[in-house]
Amino acid sequence: MILCFHDIGYANETYVIRPEQFKEILLKYPEAEIHFDDGRYGAIQFGLPILKELKRKATLFLVPNFLMGRIPDKERYSLFMGLDNVKLWIEEGFEIGSHSFSHTQFRLETEEDINYELEKSKAFLEHIFKVKITKFAYPYGFVTEGIKKAAEKIYKKCYTLESDLGIKRELIVVNGENQCH
Repeated sequence: MILCFHDIGYANETYVIRPEQFKEILLKYPEAEIHFDDGRYGAIQFGLPILKELKRKATLFLVPNFLMGRIPDKERYSLFMGLDNVKLWIEEGFEIGSHSFSHTQFRLETEEDINYELEKSKAFLEHIFKVKITKFAYPYGFVTEGIKKAAEKIYKKCYTLESDLGIKRELIVVNGENQCH
């Protein structure tokens, strides 16, 4: 089982869970792999101490545009990590992966644009953080056969939310439908 989170904190938003809820979920699912999409600040502020306390590891899927402060209004419901935060995450022994270069909706993009998103994100993250990037999480969980083939040429493991065309993850939200079954 892979559990996918977006943020941890106290904002009353669908994709933000409270630290105590995060800890409770980790205790309930001690064998689950933990993922964070987008690179939001709560993953390091609240998540990192809990992960370390429980001796768990997690992968942070990053969007280079978000790291550079290019954040669309619809994504501004919580803060994002900066480069120093991500470097600390890595120094603490945690992994990072790609979540595309700009978090675009692949279903609206050309094949050329999708390849750019896949390649540019990997190159940026490897250059800035000096680590090998082998994991990719499809933005919005969306994938088709063509996108899957393109991503698998670049990444060893590709994750999705609702498709059988990638390694499935369970999205954890609070005000929505899913808080683990």
